[in-house]
Amino acid sequence: MVIGCIKGLRPRRCLMPAAVAAALAGASPLSRAQPQLARSALEEAESRVPAGTDVDLRHGLDLVMGRAGCTGAGQCAPCYQCHQIRGQGSVTAEFPRVAGQSFRYLYASLQDFASGRRNDPTMTPIARALTPQDMRDVAAFYSAQEPRTQATAGLAARKTSPTADVLAAGGALAAIGSAERGVQGCANCHGPQGAGLPPVYPYLAGQYPNYLEAQLDAWRSGRRSAGGEGFDVMADIAKRLTREDVHAVAEYYASIEPPRTLRDENYAGALDIGAPLSAARPEPRRNPTQQSGARAEPSEPGQRPPLQGEPPDEKLSVPPNRIP
Repeated sequence: MVIGCIKGLRPRRCLMPAAVAAALAGASPLSRAQPQLARSALEEAESRVPAGTDVDLRHGLDLVMGRAGCTGAGQCAPCYQCHQIRGQGSVTAEFPRVAGQSFRYLYASLQDFASGRRNDPTMTPIARALTPQDMRDVAAFYSAQEPRTQATAGLAARKTSPTADVLAAGGALAAIGSAERGVQGCANCHGPQGAGLPPVYPYLAGQYPNYLEAQLDAWRSGRRSAGGEGFDVMADIAKRLTREDVHAVAEYYASIEPPRTLRDENYAGALDIGAPLSAARPEPRRNPTQQSGARAEPSEPGQRPPLQGEPPDEKLSVPPNRIP
């Protein structure tokens, strides 16, 4: 476990030595509750990820808790100190809610941080410490958590509430955008009421406003990039927004209750870009060479099926780790 500040971090992003020492000593009620909370989170993840997927949820929890060593070249640190055990993040800092985000989005984000395509003083060194399998395990663990967990309590902790005018302006941008400035509605990619379009586009509902504002500002300034011309749609949209627009749309999405995690669909179904968000299990996609009614089998004995939405080995028309 890392104690102290990672080099280059802003003060509010330091891992506070006193807090860490207290947690290790079991001095606070929160620390005494952590083992039970961790077990509960693992059980929740195991109930959502079908058996046979090539991830180790227990190892993912160990990475979250800082109990697993890192073999990469970066700075190893426990995820829970910023994102919490269940992935609720922080309402006061720029630590996003990651619970219930799609596996593919979280996995691709870690790849982007590790490669330098997406640079952040906290996440870049941490991601570089992870192997590809580490990334898969921790992404699967967090993606299987319920995003509504403690969402109401987190938003209630905000010191100020947005006005009705701010929410209305943000809602209009989210739903229809601005034809006058050439801004498409956020819902086109992020789904109705910010529910996301898994496995690629993340949900925004219930995300913290300071994090959303920080990311939109990063797109506007060029500090965040999706990896090349033709893929930076968010950069183009963000640069067309005023500072007031950024604040309004962030407050609007923060005011919406996060979506419920879809069970097996996120992992084992045929969910793809643009698929409807439905509690009904989608019809699996068949191989054209497969006879009707025949069950698809792994190509090699003992081979496990990949997690739904995981970037396949073959090249995609849109690289999965370059989608905003």
